[in-house]
Amino acid sequence: MHDLGASSAAAHAAAHAAAGHSGAGAAAAAGAAVGGAAAAGYMLAAETVTAPRPFLRWDPVAPPALVPRARYSEGESVRVLVIRSGVHQDPATLAVSVQDPGEYAASAAASLADSTLAAVAERHVAPPKTSQTQAELHGAFDPILGPSPTPDTLRAALAVALRENGSFFDLDVASPDIPGVRDAVAGVALVADATAAGPLVTLPLPAGDAPAAGQYVVHDVDDLVLPYLPDPLARGVSIVFPDAALSPALPMPFGIEGFTADYPVEDRGWPLVQSWRLTLATGTTARVEVAGRVLAFTLPAGTVRAGAHRQRLPERALRMLGVWNSFPATLRSNAAVVEAALDGYLWALTPAQAAAPGARGAAPRAGAAPGEIPGCEAAGRHGHLVRGQRAAARRQHRAADRRGILDRHRGQPRRHALARASQQRPCVHDGHERARAAGGLRAAPGRGDAARAGRPRRPDRVVPSCRA
Repeated sequence: MHDLGASSAAAHAAAHAAAGHSGAGAAAAAGAAVGGAAAAGYMLAAETVTAPRPFLRWDPVAPPALVPRARYSEGESVRVLVIRSGVHQDPATLAVSVQDPGEYAASAAASLADSTLAAVAERHVAPPKTSQTQAELHGAFDPILGPSPTPDTLRAALAVALRENGSFFDLDVASPDIPGVRDAVAGVALVADATAAGPLVTLPLPAGDAPAAGQYVVHDVDDLVLPYLPDPLARGVSIVFPDAALSPALPMPFGIEGFTADYPVEDRGWPLVQSWRLTLATGTTARVEVAGRVLAFTLPAGTVRAGAHRQRLPERALRMLGVWNSFPATLRSNAAVVEAALDGYLWALTPAQAAAPGARGAAPRAGAAPGEIPGCEAAGRHGHLVRGQRAAARRQHRAADRRGILDRHRGQPRRHALARASQQRPCVHDGHERARAAGGLRAAPGRGDAARAGRPRRPDRVVPSCRA
């Protein structure tokens, strides 16, 4: 019994050992299978992972915001500036005399209490708005926070971030120094034109509310206070005049005249970016001068100058914009194309809005051919030429033919400088640019308020280069 029991125990021990050994082998086999599956999964993942790509911005830099200083006069809108001179004819001698716009506006104000005529038309030109998140992605908060944030720098960043929800309808703006403190803004008012419909509203507007149709905001101050966070990629304003140089014709592809002016910035830097004030007055020639924070335009009486305004970009912007980095390397390495992109002439990067400043007579009179707006020095930048497109030339020429725009000196259709040079091949073919290149000549939308100034509108008529 004893021997049998010992043998049985030994058999049990051997069987248990065998079973244990079998379990270890199964575990090893299972482990090998799992490891093989994991390795296969890793290989599959490595084959499906896309190549690393840079984190870029794909939305364009919006055009500058335009804000009127006073009520619109007859024929004006946020993007159409008009000043009028008085024209009188002697019944006996039939001699025609022209009254200065200032005197004409004063006489109209003496007879009409609600006259809107003025000697000078003015608009504030401000950089476009951005969000706090967008500004942070562009690194705009890095100089405020510093390399090692402290409680003071964090409070300063919070004070700046609170400007995100500001608008030109606000009667006060968030202080850039102390979180929660708001500074009053002078000269803000809601005005209405004769077509205003519905109940009129007053300031301040509740969050999310809009003024009534026909109401718009004005800022009657010399220097506009920016109430929001400006786009960090908006370096300055770029204004072009497609019909500025009809004689002599400017060669393609740089066949349009224009200039740029950087926004003034306070010593502390972003977001304390300042705006420009654009003024239109009468003069003997078409000119643009920059003095202080004023872009002063002058036009001879009876002329209309069509133009388009857009943003000028800093050099670092091209590294951040996805559309630019999707262009072929041959274009991105071309110095002329780079300069055109930085100066705001590529619609895909910096879309434009049409504008039409004009100096008109109060009665029909012979229209003067527009004078050339010379290159001017603005904030360290010289005036230069803007490239044109053959498509733009064809569209402008067809529009002129439809409207029957005549050269009053010869009685023949006036052919645009771009149309005369349309046989030359432009150096850049951008689909968006071709679709929008004619926007500088098409202008004068209907009346609208400053709240809709940032929305592109379909123009309802073509502004000719000269008008009776």
